[in-house]
Amino acid sequence: MPNDIFNLMISSIESDWPELIGEDEYESFQKLTAGTGLKSKEKASILLGIYTPRQLIMDKKRRPILLSRLKPNDAKKLAQFIKIKCNYDNEKEIYSKICSEKISKNKLEWICTFFEIEPPIEEDTTIEYDCTLCGSHIVEEKSDLRDRVSVKPLYSMHDYQLRVENEVHEILDEDTYQPRCLINMPTGSGKTRTTVDYLCNKMIESGPISIIWLAYNYELCEQASKEFERAWKLKGNRSINIINFFGKTNNELPTNEFDGVLISTLGKMASVDRNNCATLPNLAKSISFIVFDEAHQIIAPKYQQIVDKIVEFNNNCTLIGLSATPGRKWNEMDEDIKLANYFKKHIAKITIPDGRSPTQYLTDEGYLSIKENSVITYESKEITEEDRNIIKRMSNAPAEDLDFDSNLARKIGLDASRNLKIVEKMREYIDDGMKRIIVFAADVHHSKILTALFKYCGWKAYNIDSTTDMAVRQDIITKFKTKSDNPMIICNFNVLTTGFDVPIIDAGIIARPTLSIVLYSQMVGRIIRGPKAGGTKYAKIASVKDVTLWKGFDDSYGYWRDVWYDE
Repeated sequence: MPNDIFNLMISSIESDWPELIGEDEYESFQKLTAGTGLKSKEKASILLGIYTPRQLIMDKKRRPILLSRLKPNDAKKLAQFIKIKCNYDNEKEIYSKICSEKISKNKLEWICTFFEIEPPIEEDTTIEYDCTLCGSHIVEEKSDLRDRVSVKPLYSMHDYQLRVENEVHEILDEDTYQPRCLINMPTGSGKTRTTVDYLCNKMIESGPISIIWLAYNYELCEQASKEFERAWKLKGNRSINIINFFGKTNNELPTNEFDGVLISTLGKMASVDRNNCATLPNLAKSISFIVFDEAHQIIAPKYQQIVDKIVEFNNNCTLIGLSATPGRKWNEMDEDIKLANYFKKHIAKITIPDGRSPTQYLTDEGYLSIKENSVITYESKEITEEDRNIIKRMSNAPAEDLDFDSNLARKIGLDASRNLKIVEKMREYIDDGMKRIIVFAADVHHSKILTALFKYCGWKAYNIDSTTDMAVRQDIITKFKTKSDNPMIICNFNVLTTGFDVPIIDAGIIARPTLSIVLYSQMVGRIIRGPKAGGTKYAKIASVKDVTLWKGFDDSYGYWRDVWYDE
């Protein structure tokens, strides 16, 4: 059977392990499992479990290593199965062809079929509506006409969301020159939903209008696109265009006015501007609204110039920013003031009539989980005085440069004692019955190391990073979103901090040190969806506190109030 060939291939590549999974990851795993009596095949199964079989085949660097280990007869069978043109009697030519980095996408799928690797699970795109958060299902039944019927909308909004919408209306109605406003709502309270509802109402009220929605990663763009489609199907009064200009899409920017929304990553829009500096000014003439997701990033020069180019050529274009953390840094107000001034200090936020803070209200009402915080305290013996000096210099860097130095992050991720503490906390979570756990690692290598360690402990764990094939990523996430009694762990670095909405996550470990209060809050936000948002009543959050490097942060909502309000 082909699947036996794959298992044979996996078990016979010990000399290739460092190249397959990374030398640092392999060395770290070797140290941590030394003396455990693990056999080579068991180690291979764990280490290569960092990648799914599909990932290994799809990766152009790892695939040739694996396929080169096929026995000659099996290599010939594979070449014939995927219909590669070559001399099937020439062994050298067969290996050269099947190990080539240039293999079409169709043939890659055939290779997966040959090894009986299941295709990725298709995400269920059926729109379902929770009666509390999104309305209710409509079930048509034959019945007598009643005197009074209570009808719930399929796209309903909470009172606090409607109050935010009304505040946005008031701010923008009074601001007639380059109008702008920042929507400030805690993670999990529905920033995207509230903004989409506001824009849908504007599109119904005003007729054909063009909107640009900007975000810095695929996940945020995907979230916005799905929300727009869901909302307009239920609220819309005409056909509109949702133009997805992100990921591997082949869409081109519209050259004239369009009715609908263009959703783009900042990187893709910046690339368009670099290639043709006239594109954005031409597009600007027809744009009514720009939405900038995670708007605390907007004053970074590389992003601000995109927005400024559009606004410069269209003073009537309205700018709406979204952010749970309307600030840049925790220790310097200049950047925060610059951000507030960019939005003219126009901010729309959740107001609670009884005086409770928004986060307290959302937690009390069940929209956010009750957090059970814990700290994994660790003091590394590997950190040098030079490392501490790097941290000091970083604390004075611009907000977009607050990430840890890559060499220092690598050193932190390879610290075996620190990783064992993380494994101990994970074991505690598993023993406590946690089912969906997310881990934020120090860097990509660290994420892979932790994935291997969790697999070694017998837990179902997956790594997702920027190199993960999109189909594989979607397959993992779909499994993660599906409720089951079996615990599942996702480790990641810098991929799932924003735009990743899985309400059933009930625990998380923040093993990524950061000087950014914004980034820390985003990681916490992935874990605290409450029961009214389809999540859990309680959420366990463990933060690794590297005492020699940083002190960590508390809840950041409301942190920048003095910058936005003249009190």
